[in-house]
Amino acid sequence: MIWSEPLYDNPDLLINHLNLSSVEQLITYAESKMTPTLIGTVLGYRYPSLEPLFDGGKLVRIDSLSPSISYQRYLRGDFPMFVIAKIEASIIDTAQTQHSALIDHNYLYCALSPALKSEMIVRILGAINTIKTSGKLEAFISKYQVLDTTKTIGQ
Repeated sequence: MIWSEPLYDNPDLLINHLNLSSVEQLITYAESKMTPTLIGTVLGYRYPSLEPLFDGGKLVRIDSLSPSISYQRYLRGDFPMFVIAKIEASIIDTAQTQHSALIDHNYLYCALSPALKSEMIVRILGAINTIKTSGKLEAFISKYQVLDTTKTIGQ
């Protein structure tokens, strides 16, 4: 495959009731606990920044089939925190959450077939770059974002 430059970032966020606003704070919190901390995750998703905590038994994944199910379980009190992608977080009702922390960046790219002629690849990559640098892609994506999740939720 031939990959474009990153189009945009859809980072994973840690939504929590524990006043955690960074991965470092999460690590300190999890390592200070005598028992593992439960965290809502999505089945099949990987969270590179959290893998050492999973491997070390400090965090225990509680997988759901979707981020919205994980959020509902969080609201029910099944676990004190969960992970969700920023765009998905922007469309759920997060009024009952308190804090968020950026966990991992997830850059999205376009994949092009290597079977395409090189001139077509150059034209497509050029068009992608034009759309990206013009701000049109960001404007399009922002139409689907209801909440600014770059700030601590609840402030």
